[in-house]
Amino acid sequence: MSTDKVSFQEFAENGDLLKLTMRQAALQSESAFLKSIEWPSCRVTLIDTGILLLEPKGPAPTSERKNIVISCGVHGNETAPIEIVNQIVKDICSGQLKVKSSLLLIIGNPLAIIEGNRFTAENLNRLFKENLNTGENYETIRAKKLMNVLKSFYGEANNIHYDLHTAIRASVHEKFAIYPYQGDKPCSLDQLSFLQASGINTILFSHAPAGTFSYHSNNVYGADAFTIELGQVKNFGKNDMRNFLDISRNLKLLIQGEVVPIRKFDAEEFNLFSVCHEIINTSDNFRFHITEDIKNFTTFPTGTLLSEDGDNQYRTSNRDESIVFPNPNVPVGQRVALVIKPTDI
Repeated sequence: MSTDKVSFQEFAENGDLLKLTMRQAALQSESAFLKSIEWPSCRVTLIDTGILLLEPKGPAPTSERKNIVISCGVHGNETAPIEIVNQIVKDICSGQLKVKSSLLLIIGNPLAIIEGNRFTAENLNRLFKENLNTGENYETIRAKKLMNVLKSFYGEANNIHYDLHTAIRASVHEKFAIYPYQGDKPCSLDQLSFLQASGINTILFSHAPAGTFSYHSNNVYGADAFTIELGQVKNFGKNDMRNFLDISRNLKLLIQGEVVPIRKFDAEEFNLFSVCHEIINTSDNFRFHITEDIKNFTTFPTGTLLSEDGDNQYRTSNRDESIVFPNPNVPVGQRVALVIKPTDI
């Protein structure tokens, strides 16, 4: 029996999706793809490396039917979400967790995980665009593959996508979610309440279309979709999984078709932010006046110089402006940071 078949058989017995994904990515193996197995509550199909489709054995009533996507590892060094998803798969395999809706579980960037890096050639979470024209590297190929999988998976309604991440830097608000740009569409207060019940009461509302996985799901398929930041990047084995009990519990309740206990939305219980400026690396002379240890959501006094490139400067002009995702080590033309301010809905 081939090593690949042994690996897949082990997965069928123990549900260790991470182990199988790493083996298949390292071997660039495809022989086990589209092979289906039966677990206690569902039929399981490995669509591709790190892409698992789970269909319940018993059909749910039409009104209760959902199409749920939970993704992780879009950035290869963000390990806690991968461990959360891997445990979900193990619990489904053992029968401890029952699948009641169509479920797609995704480990986004397997080669970057093997390397222990954010990405191999290009930031995957900038590439989910319908007319993707960039060069053929691992991330562009992977983005196209993942978009095709979503196209086949989603239905006409009740689509949900939680894209789980951890941030490079520490954060004043440890856990937060990015709500994809909605245009004129209203945001879902029930979804915000779900996030609050999951230990996430800080929400950043995006200001423009983006190439993120969650924006693609929301914009193209109308999914209730979010990029969810669950803390700071750590190596495998270094995550305190007790920090993720709320989100893990509620994802499992959702998968199992049970009611997630939520409170009525109250804006006073949230930290709500909107984007007021994007800081872009405009040339080799660009300077970013932020220290390496600055935390996400750090607030600056009005008039603080954040960046400059010759006569082109950005100084804070709104009360309580802060920054998220500061990263000065990006190529010219790419985003260095988002400047945000408090908002309400």
